[in-house]
Amino acid sequence: MNWGTVINKPGEAEAKPPAPEPRPKLPAWSYSRFAKWSKCPLSAYYAFILKMPEPASEAMERGTRLHAEAASILNGIPDKRNELSVPWAARLEATRSCYSSDVETELQIAFRLDWTQTDWFAKDAWCRVIFDAMIVQPGTGVVMVQEHKSGKPRAEHTQQATLYAAAAAALVPNRAVEVTINYLDLNPEGPQGVVRHHFPADLALKQTFAWAERVQPMMNDTDYPATPGNHCRWCSFAASKGGPCEKA
Repeated sequence: MNWGTVINKPGEAEAKPPAPEPRPKLPAWSYSRFAKWSKCPLSAYYAFILKMPEPASEAMERGTRLHAEAASILNGIPDKRNELSVPWAARLEATRSCYSSDVETELQIAFRLDWTQTDWFAKDAWCRVIFDAMIVQPGTGVVMVQEHKSGKPRAEHTQQATLYAAAAAALVPNRAVEVTINYLDLNPEGPQGVVRHHFPADLALKQTFAWAERVQPMMNDTDYPATPGNHCRWCSFAASKGGPCEKA
């Protein structure tokens, strides 16, 4: 007797496996979550729903050190430079000297769905943004945001700048937003060392609507399909690296 066989009566439709149970939706998002989901929703499921750990790479750890050194200088704290170049240290010191107490570093802001501010760990937090540095001077019509990055410019950094514009517009309304991306591995006086994105007040506000629409598919996702590609080579969830994903 074959206990594993289902025999259908003549004319009876073949038995179909039950539909998979829907997976939980993401409760909140950030740019890093959106970037991971955009490359492969399944990796986002592993990382943010199942909360499976991902070992930090040497490049990530170095980037963290660069961020810490940059923040130290902008906060006026004596810095022991290990990674940051002398030209970049001088540039950041000049920024601190120019704007003094108007510089806020590592500013963590959480927003509700309507882009009003809430607590970082609040249940109604919908979007979380960390500004590496924000400069808001009284009496000016511009909010200045600085993002520090290691490595070289990438196309997705421009998209990330639009999120900073949206968050700044929600936080400080009716001002233009200037997002400056500082590439700390490059010469600040070179052609790619500093990249600026300027958003007039009305364009910055439009980014809030654009991002709400852009992330809607991610926030409604209950399937998290795998999308194999070149990015699988670096994914810690790939089976080749001992992870659970067999489709990488």
